[in-house]
Amino acid sequence: MKSVLVIAVGVLCSVSLFAAKGGGKPAGNTLSAICTANGDSEDACIATANGLVAGKTYRIEVRSNCSDINRVTFTAVAGANTIPITAPETNDGNCTTQTFFFYLYLGNKQVATTSVAD
Repeated sequence: MKSVLVIAVGVLCSVSLFAAKGGGKPAGNTLSAICTANGDSEDACIATANGLVAGKTYRIEVRSNCSDINRVTFTAVAGANTIPITAPETNDGNCTTQTFFFYLYLGNKQVATTSVAD
């Protein structure tokens, strides 16, 4: 009888742990961006983030393949969050910007990413 009880408790605990990790998971955060040339040294971009927790502070970073970087911090609202951000770019003999990479963070945790060709 004791072995049946131990097995039953073990199975129930395993099922509970499995269900907590797998099922019912939210769709998650999505991030998209559109950029337009704004001279030779930058692009003007609009990033759109969905699935965020309203009232939380997020950070979006844009980096180029040439290691240029810019950051914007914002407080999320319910629904779509539209964030204007300037994407700096390098166009010289050492590197030519071809791609912008966008990273969305909640605290130090990266929660979404996307990229856009220059």
